[in-house]
Amino acid sequence: MSVGYSILVVAVTGFLAWALFKLLPALLSLKARNKAMAKFPFRSPVHWLMGNIPQARSAEGYLKFCTEMMLEHGRAFSMWFSTTPLLYLCHPDTIREGIKNTEAKPRSGLLKGYAMVEPWIGEGLLLASGEKWERNRKLLTPAFHFDILRPYIKVYQEAAEKCSNNFKKLIAKSDSDSVEVSEPLGLCTLDIMLTCALSFQTDLQENGHPYEKAVGRLMELVRERSVHPLYLVNFIWWRSKLGKEFQDLCDYTHQISGNVIKARQESLKDLPEDAKKSRHLDFLDILLTARDENGTGLTFKEIRDEVDTFLFEGHDTTKAALSWCLYCLGKYPEEQRKVREEVIRVFADKQELEWEDIQQLQYTSLFLKEVLRMYPSAPQISRVTTRPVTIDGIELPEGSTIEVHIYALHHNPLIWKDPETFKPARFSLENFAKHDPYSFIPFSAGPRNCIGQVFALNEIKTVLACLVKWFEFGFDEAHEDKVLLQPLGTLKSKHGIKVRVTPCK
Repeated sequence: MSVGYSILVVAVTGFLAWALFKLLPALLSLKARNKAMAKFPFRSPVHWLMGNIPQARSAEGYLKFCTEMMLEHGRAFSMWFSTTPLLYLCHPDTIREGIKNTEAKPRSGLLKGYAMVEPWIGEGLLLASGEKWERNRKLLTPAFHFDILRPYIKVYQEAAEKCSNNFKKLIAKSDSDSVEVSEPLGLCTLDIMLTCALSFQTDLQENGHPYEKAVGRLMELVRERSVHPLYLVNFIWWRSKLGKEFQDLCDYTHQISGNVIKARQESLKDLPEDAKKSRHLDFLDILLTARDENGTGLTFKEIRDEVDTFLFEGHDTTKAALSWCLYCLGKYPEEQRKVREEVIRVFADKQELEWEDIQQLQYTSLFLKEVLRMYPSAPQISRVTTRPVTIDGIELPEGSTIEVHIYALHHNPLIWKDPETFKPARFSLENFAKHDPYSFIPFSAGPRNCIGQVFALNEIKTVLACLVKWFEFGFDEAHEDKVLLQPLGTLKSKHGIKVRVTPCK
């Protein structure tokens, strides 16, 4: 036997031993998770490689699959994405245990989870965990103080007025009074986020902006990757045509946010200290000036991650909510009448709403909550266990992925009577007091709930009030068959959301 051959044998043996050493714990962990997940209800057949993906490949098929499983099993069920098992929770009792005993977001393993969007939005509040999340959450909380939010009501109304002009233009171009509302509303909410969070003025509502289309395409690509096992392998994904498109779009969004940050840094350099202290601080100002107890601020990358996170989460979720609000106004004319009567009363003889008026939109708030129950902007959230967790008497090992399926929860007949019937009265103080707090979680729940939910609710109610004052919305029966729900990051309709829009006389 030659020396070269002996060396090769030793090298190969050593590599195999190293690979076994590395892989064995992961394989044992996967086996333990599979064993635990198999104790929960699941749907057969489970393909050895694809798992349940063939049964829920399309976005609308996936939502239908999860809804059917909720109706069959009520509390929890398991599902396999390729070889990775996930536990879906759709009842307050199981969700409470899942959220209370988990913190981290799934960002590793074969099923990348939130890691699929990390190249885009970075490690901001949505993805950060542990000490970094605690530090950044504390640093960013002042950005949502009452004194910061109060002046934004003027921005909401100015953006709503521009949006109304776009509606009028769409009506003029249309052969009917039915228009697709998601796109103009997306430009409106992006305009609001750029103005409120970054004090960045643009004419994007008048001339459009490629950022809005880039965000939509990025979410489509994330979904496309999640249902193709080969794309879950980084080496294959980043060399594929879709992976390269994803990277180009990430680079574009980073360029947009990076340019805004750099411009603000330059403008602050020459600003006198007294002027810095007296000016209204926006989200970006707080990011740039925040310091922890050690006097350490955020790096440029950390600032950009938070900006990218808020530009996406802050405009796409409110866009979805407002779109479904207009859809429900058209579909339920009696509810629209009640909302309009309240809006007219609160406006009275004023041209603009004031901050205190938002609290007077009480029925509008009930209407909005029922919209968010029926059509939650974020249809599901994910967590990964950092220690063994027991749910419904079954122990899940560390590293198990939990999906809190908000859409299924909000449509669960064990929790909501006649869940497919639109009833804003569910959320009156008297009626909702009978419900578990974990039965309605459009902004998540627990310590990692949405930091910007007050901002979002005020924005939606103000824009909605303005649009209801200026327009009457009607139901487009011809388009109803095309309203196919898709959970693409936010809850969308496959063919858009068309509503009849008529200016009020």
